[in-house]
Amino acid sequence: MPLISVIIPVYNAEKYLSTCLDSVLAQSMIDFEVLLINDGSTDGSALICDQYSNSDIRVKVYHKTNSGPSSARNYGIQNALGEYIMFIDSDDYIVQDTFKIVNFEVERFSADLVVFPIFEKKDEVIQLFNISECYFDDKESKKTFLKEIWLKSDLLASPVNKIYKSDIIKRNNIFFNEEFSIAEDYLFNMEYIDAARRGLSIETPLYYYVRHSNSVSTRVFYNKFDIALAVYKASLSLLSKYSIKEVEYLNKIHTEFATGLIRAMYEATRGGYRRSLFKKLKEIKKCMTSKETRALFKGSLDFSTFNNFVIFCLRYKQSFIFYLVFKLKNIFFE
Repeated sequence: MPLISVIIPVYNAEKYLSTCLDSVLAQSMIDFEVLLINDGSTDGSALICDQYSNSDIRVKVYHKTNSGPSSARNYGIQNALGEYIMFIDSDDYIVQDTFKIVNFEVERFSADLVVFPIFEKKDEVIQLFNISECYFDDKESKKTFLKEIWLKSDLLASPVNKIYKSDIIKRNNIFFNEEFSIAEDYLFNMEYIDAARRGLSIETPLYYYVRHSNSVSTRVFYNKFDIALAVYKASLSLLSKYSIKEVEYLNKIHTEFATGLIRAMYEATRGGYRRSLFKKLKEIKKCMTSKETRALFKGSLDFSTFNNFVIFCLRYKQSFIFYLVFKLKNIFFE
């Protein structure tokens, strides 16, 4: 049984896949398997996957119909044999001693989770996203860990700068929500950290996240509010369970929810949102009238950082005015 299972969802990544795989196969620690989940690629990715599998017995390829990264990661989890699991995106890469370093930390602390900083690379510019070093092995120390890694650093959201214990994932039935195309990894990580017994963060950056200049998505989402609400409820539940009561952290979660629901409202005004006017207005109204939205105006959240017009529409439930203004804006300025 390999020590680490590396799960890599692959979809139309022929330009970057070899760089990613070469960085994995060049690791100084060799006790691992690679699971390439080809999620219905229509370019040359499938051929590259097969070539690497044929040349290295540690590389396994699974070809499936396109179902999104959550489905691909879940498929990888179900087929992983390793004691630990790492996720890598097919257009990113890792430093040569990544597995050696995380395995050292795992053994030193009997850790279920190791979190490490990332480099973000855009063209030739590289930016470091660092985190502070901390450790948890009980409820009180996990509270501190959550503050540092979740509420201060914003590095909880991604699954790629972490190593997870496979047994905890499978025993607790922790999987990525396949109905969500955004924030599914955020929800996965919150559930996993809650289940983990011991974990730590280190200050050594090991992962290169490659941001592409043309990576702005034109995809339209029809469930953005449902996603924002699910994250909000899970976040509040985690705050409550670990007695995190500071106003600054509560406001951070409230602000993220407010931002998410405003984006959901805006989504219904975009040109590609193919619903009737009635359903568009109904979706915006749902965002405005939910009990969670109304509660924001009774709390301590400072709305001064938001657009005044948007907050006016939210406060007074002006769904049609909101739709009309942003629809016209999209027509004339997009």
